Amino acid sequence: MDFELTDEQRLLRESVERLMTDRYDFAARKRFAQEPGGFGTEPWRQYADLGLLGLPFAEHDGGLGGGPVETMIVMEAFGRALALEPYLATIVLGPHVQQLPEHLREPFMDDVMAELGEPVVVDYVRLNIDALA
Repeated sequence: MDFELTDEQRLLRESVERLMTDRYDFAARKRFAQEPGGFGTEPWRQYADLGLLGLPFAEHDGGLGGGPVETMIVMEAFGRALALEPYLATIVLGPHVQQLPEHLREPFMDDVMAELGEPVVVDYVRLNIDALA
């Protein structure tokens, strides 16, 4: 089994690590924590510019078709920087919404569309409990 990163994965790692090193020092993190929601809108836009917001979504859905390794690369860089943005809750776990029953998925997606352009924090525990009920 080959555990080496591909050239594209190395480029992703370098890009995300450079962004976090250059733009997410501790003073910036403290400033972002003071924004509404407790995270920065500036980094969120930078994540979009790098394509990170579309990373785990399939290419036919407009995403980049990244898998678990690409997600791990991003999450490691975010963890090192102690990033505050809800990337895990909104982007990584978001694709799992497609697997929810329609009666739960439709209202959730309506809420997402109402908040378009802003990260949406999802209560996955509640959704999972509702889905099992």
